[in-house]
Amino acid sequence: MSVVIYVRQSKDISLYEQFNKCAEYAKRYGYSIEYKVLDFEGNKLYEAINKVIVEHDVSALMIYSKDMVFDKNDDYLFYRIYLEKLGKKLISCN
Repeated sequence: MSVVIYVRQSKDISLYEQFNKCAEYAKRYGYSIEYKVLDFEGNKLYEAINKVIVEHDVSALMIYSKDMVFDKNDDYLFYRIYLEKLGKKLISCN
């Protein structure tokens, strides 16, 4: 199963630390990384979601933490349900 890893700039933890933790999680659970989206400015979430939707062999969007990516819990739930309806997953590796 392939994933897209999306990580967003944060003052608490570096982008690269987030990516490395997600990559370790992916490896541990048998996912292969198809794409990575490193978001330095906080405006590339839709790029990552589109990659998951468009690519047939990608099965999930992996994020470091839902609190770092989504401003509201409602947004997290919306995207989780939206992706599930398309047969995809939203995975938080933290």
